[in-house]
Amino acid sequence: MLQTKISKVLFILLGLASGLSAKQWYDNPDYGAFVGASLQGTRSLKPFMDTKNGTPISSGSLDIQTDSKLGYLIQAGGFYYPTKYVGFRGYYTYGSFNTTSDATFSQALGGNGTSSSSRNLNNEGSFQSINLDLLLKYDITSYLNASLFFGVGFEHLSLGKSSTTLHSESTGAIEPTLSIDAQQRNGAVINAGIQVSFFRFNQLELGMKIPTYSLDTTSSYQASSITTAQTYHEKQGLPTRFYVGYNLVFGF
Repeated sequence: MLQTKISKVLFILLGLASGLSAKQWYDNPDYGAFVGASLQGTRSLKPFMDTKNGTPISSGSLDIQTDSKLGYLIQAGGFYYPTKYVGFRGYYTYGSFNTTSDATFSQALGGNGTSSSSRNLNNEGSFQSINLDLLLKYDITSYLNASLFFGVGFEHLSLGKSSTTLHSESTGAIEPTLSIDAQQRNGAVINAGIQVSFFRFNQLELGMKIPTYSLDTTSSYQASSITTAQTYHEKQGLPTRFYVGYNLVFGF
């Protein structure tokens, strides 16, 4: 008897839920395109040329700090909501970044004290990726909604070459040349974030991209043109990139 009543209640609830589901989820399929621009930043990287853990420099000491600067990100693509609250988007992303390696070389000058010279190496770089994200939308008001997104992308990283000579004003000082080689890398990236859409055409996006591949730089230190360059390899995971920006949305 009790099982029969429970079965009837469950049947009624499931019937109501299915009716609401059909109305709420499938009445308003939506699709369109978007284009946007954002500012993105990354955390600091390990020094590309780590003389503390690599080959020691007999002529002096070299200290390097590598930092990354704020860059921009542009993206364009399309979205499709086969249901009212669940959809997906496919899009292309291009982003820039800049790494600065601040180098200081200190050396003893044999009875004449010490000498210290500083320069920096700037490596311009870019990210390009093709992405596919799942969208989960929530309506706040009739003209305001928010969407969570999760997805993956295939990314290509390009890092430019840089080279500099640490000049010194001291007589007899060694003026080493530092170089960082160019690099090309491919790998997967994980996307996550939130979008806030208002008045149909406007969208703010706060997101992050988590690379799953490693950066493997090759750097060199050469004291003079007649000495052999010392080579350094630094392999490290790329830090998460956070970005915030605006998308212009075109609904069809």
